[in-house]
Amino acid sequence: MQVISLDGRLSDINGCFTADQMPVISDNFKKHFQWRGRGTMPASEKKRIQMLAEQAHRQGKKLRFWAIPDNPNGWKALLEAGVDLINTDNLTGFRKFLTTKRAVSF
Repeated sequence: MQVISLDGRLSDINGCFTADQMPVISDNFKKHFQWRGRGTMPASEKKRIQMLAEQAHRQGKKLRFWAIPDNPNGWKALLEAGVDLINTDNLTGFRKFLTTKRAVSF
């Protein structure tokens, strides 16, 4: 019976830990991306997030960022790019976002 697991960073995405040992790849969004939630996410950054999500998913892991653009535009872009877990301090706003028609397409 496993009683602990590790929270990996982007640098661990192709590491030697199994999904049981490291089920989530989690990192600081602002450390790796320039987009701050205004306007459309640059295609190059969205593609990079999609590639990271695909890598994590191939390993049976989930992808999460903290310090994200914590607004509907940011949440939508991250969900569209394949991020599994949304870190937010705006729980009421995020709940409202998820229950609107804008979020149904995810």
